[in-house]
Amino acid sequence: MKSILFSLVILGTALTAHADSAQQDADPSAGEKVYNGTCIACHGEDGEGAIPGTPNLTKSNSVLESESDKVLLAHILDGFQASGSPLAMPPKGGDDSLTIADIKNVLAYLHERFHYKKF
Repeated sequence: MKSILFSLVILGTALTAHADSAQQDADPSAGEKVYNGTCIACHGEDGEGAIPGTPNLTKSNSVLESESDKVLLAHILDGFQASGSPLAMPPKGGDDSLTIADIKNVLAYLHERFHYKKF
């Protein structure tokens, strides 16, 4: 029984370390390129939102601060309609070619650029 419990602890530690290393591998400069090619159309160069209903990413209570990275990744990947927003964000910002790595890079860039949380 002790060896099974020990194995589960080791497995859990390894999975956590893998998740942490995947987050640390995110590249904000690559994310900036994706943001400027895809996200900027709605979120704007300054992150304040270029069209009505787009969240302002620069406010201290923005989604970058109020939502977990897991939720934000899901919203970017799957699309999202914010309460009260007339428009929904399309999955992958409308760019079906984006990969999970691209999305993680964008999130890392958003956190770095707008100074609220680090990915």
